[in-house]
Amino acid sequence: MTTLGLVVNRIYKIMDNWILVALPMFIYMGIMLDKSGVAERLMDAMQDMFGKVSGGLAITVTCIGIILAASTGIIGASVVLLAVMSLPAMQKQGYHMPLALGTIASAGTLGILIPPSIMLVIMADQLGLSVGDLFMG
Repeated sequence: MTTLGLVVNRIYKIMDNWILVALPMFIYMGIMLDKSGVAERLMDAMQDMFGKVSGGLAITVTCIGIILAASTGIIGASVVLLAVMSLPAMQKQGYHMPLALGTIASAGTLGILIPPSIMLVIMADQLGLSVGDLFMG
């Protein structure tokens, strides 16, 4: 078989895999959270809830990071969305820049730990296991 035939065969097998259909859906979910304004309204509501607590905005950013991790599963999308949404608010409230950036980066990277994560979906595909089996442990 030629190299071109191998490439075409590999691409077809990837596109024929129903498990990997979840990947664009994770990306779509993150875009919808951003474009619909749900994430911003959630941040405003949580700021009202944690407003009187010391470090309330950092707690809010972490909680939103957890929600984004569970819904998008993509680290890059979560970090960018959190940075665009919360960094101006954190600067406005006088947060020290390293603390603000560290909070955003750590909250955004929770996506790899909290199921359903994209890493788990890809690992299930590569190992030939059910995604549900990996979720159960």
